[in-house]
Amino acid sequence: MAMTDKYEAGNIQLTNATMKDKLIGLFLCLRDLAGKPSRRTKAADSLFSNMDLLDIAQILRAHFASYKGIKIDTVERRYMM
Repeated sequence: MAMTDKYEAGNIQLTNATMKDKLIGLFLCLRDLAGKPSRRTKAADSLFSNMDLLDIAQILRAHFASYKGIKIDTVERRYMM
């Protein structure tokens, strides 16, 4: 975590602080996003092979100003459980 603090990637600011739940919902939808099933495989290909709540918390902390001062596990517990 100390290494990622040195290389912050973004400073995206939300226009309304009450939209945090919608932002998290967006990332949860992206996590579950899949294409249409094909006729051969009859299964949909997921956009991500593996993305959990910790990954989403790290993205939020690295790129969004309202999450910068919060530890990863706190973001994961407070906003995504």
